Parts: sequence; structure tokens; C-alpha cells
Amino acid sequence: MSLVRVSARQPGQGLRGALTLGAVLLSAGCGGDRDGAVNKTVLCDRSTSGAGLACEAEVLRRAADLWFTEVRRYGRGRFEIALIGQDIGDVPVVLSREYPRRFDAPVSQSQEHWRQSLLAAVDSVAARMDSTRGSAIVEAVFRITLRFPTGPNLKNRLVLATDLRQVTPRKWNFERSVPEFSEFAAWIHDAGLDPQFGVLTEIVVCGFHMATPRGTSQMTAKAYRELEALWARLLGQWAPTFKVEEDCSTLPSGDG
Repeated sequence: MSLVRVSARQPGQGLRGALTLGAVLLSAGCGGDRDGAVNKTVLCDRSTSGAGLACEAEVLRRAADLWFTEVRRYGRGRFEIALIGQDIGDVPVVLSREYPRRFDAPVSQSQEHWRQSLLAAVDSVAARMDSTRGSAIVEAVFRITLRFPTGPNLKNRLVLATDLRQVTPRKWNFERSVPEFSEFAAWIHDAGLDPQFGVLTEIVVCGFHMATPRGTSQMTAKAYRELEALWARLLGQWAPTFKVEEDCSTLPSGDG
């Protein structure tokens, strides 16, 4: 069963209304929105608590395939996979692909060949991932937003494949206790970690589960609800739209 929270924020306003995330479906003509671009980054949690439940090969393949379907209509964009680590300096980008500006004829065949090469690259990355990385989620989000392109008509999409159990060594361990939102938000601001999201950024979180993997602290219903409440407020401040899913297999294609 999945848990879904969808909210929208307008500049200067609080949380409001429900929005569905994802791809803008434009006319099927050959032009598409050539003045725009769609960029998607998957931040992958391969920590002890997240591995096997949040960021798996099929999640990465689906995210890449959905991006390809969308970017083909725009003609421009970038897909990236980065790994969450233990601190701000440990966020490696393990895959980065720019959508080609031109394809050889026949175009549809060339596009399909490029799609298959993208998925093969994703599979190669997934095969090399281990389950010994950290969970400095906020630090990773900050680093990745610095890579987001800026400009008009851009759609930046962030997929957080994580269980949201933030661990910052010597500061936070959400597996053991969840702080008050005001305390955590103040730390983010004081540390200079406020993400630089654009107004068209959309966030999808998947992998927010209640399981207690071996070697991790016991997850309780109370802690789960506290995590949900804290991240809902934080995500609502960060981006115009966000969605939290427990089941990564339902990763949405959306509507932009």
C-alpha cells in the first residue's frame, strides 16, 4: 500500500491544493515545446535502511524511461543519477546524459537506439551500487540543486529515492529520533543548506517505508508519522509541487 501526499505552494502562500506531478503532454506534432527543456535528477539512497527498498534498478530505469518520454516532446534536457552520501562532499554524480539536439534519419529508429543506450547505462550504474553509503539527504539535495540549469521554460524534476531517515554524523540520526521541525529547519538555514530550487521544480519522494532493515533502529508508527510531518513541511517550503510515495513502482509520469 502506498502513502501519498501531494501539495502545491505558490510564492508568498502556504500549502494548498493537490497537484499531480510529471510530464507535460503536448501536441504529438514534430515540434513540441522547443523553447523549453526538462531536466531530471534521481538522488539515490543506498544506506543500510534505504537499500533494497528505495533505490533499486527498476526505479532508476522507470525514472529514466519516463524522462525520455517527456524530453522527446521538448527536444532538450538532461537526466542524472547521483548518490546520497555521508556529507556535503560525498554526492557523486554517477550518470549524466544530455538529450541529443539532432538524430539521424530515420529519426524514430535513432531515438529508440538512444533510449536503449540510456537504459543500458542506467543498468550498468545500478549493477555497481552497494549498500554502504550514508543518508545526508539535505546535504545531497543542496548539492544537486546547484547543478540545476536556470532560465525560462525549464522544468527541473527531482526524484528522491529514499526512506527520508536523515543521518548527519555527529548531528542528526532520524532512525533514533526525529527533531522538531523548527529546530531542523533552523539548522538547515544556519548551515547554508537551503536548496536553490527554481519555481518549476517538482519533487517526487519514493521509498518512504516503515520497514526496519537488519542493523537499523526499530521504526515505530510514531516515528513514521513524525518523519512524515517534518518532511511534508520541509518539501512544501522547498518546491512548488511535491509528492511522497511509499512504493517506488508507482513513480508517476505526471502532467507538469
